[in-house]
Amino acid sequence: MAKELTRQEARKFMNGFKRKMDEIEHTDLNIVPMMDMMTILLVFLIKSMTASAENIALDQDLQMPKALTSTEARGALNVQVTANWILVEGQKVVPIKRGKVDPADKRDGETGFSITKLYDEMKKQSERDKRRAAITGDKASGELTLMAHYNTPYRLILEVLYTAGEAEYGKYRLLVMSPNKEQ
Repeated sequence: MAKELTRQEARKFMNGFKRKMDEIEHTDLNIVPMMDMMTILLVFLIKSMTASAENIALDQDLQMPKALTSTEARGALNVQVTANWILVEGQKVVPIKRGKVDPADKRDGETGFSITKLYDEMKKQSERDKRRAAITGDKASGELTLMAHYNTPYRLILEVLYTAGEAEYGKYRLLVMSPNKEQ
């Protein structure tokens, strides 16, 4: 049951309450540490998503050769050589006809090794990787993961790797399908 207070008791009670409230120091919420933490998490997530080798999307025209050994794939610039296209990070860059790149798409014509459109795209990706490395404090890896159709001509693979070297991708891995356990 509620007790009825007199006016004097109520004032006394309110004055005591005000004194207690004045004693409590009011501080504003400091969000700087929380912002720092969120920035660190964001950089970590961006770095882990871009470096994940499990996120490789295969084109429907790409049939990979089977491997004899197995090692874990690591994140790098993804280049795919399908039966009809050369793709960089899933984007079609240079068309392929009968296992060859059109001589007009090469810097030195029919006998040249450097594929102009592929170089331009790889150079753009290299610059992007350098900017990201500068922001995160890492070193740009200059690594490339090459996936090629199982009957891609050797000359075409050499042209792609030559162009990659010109675009500052000096390290490369050839990605193949893992062998079935039944075999």
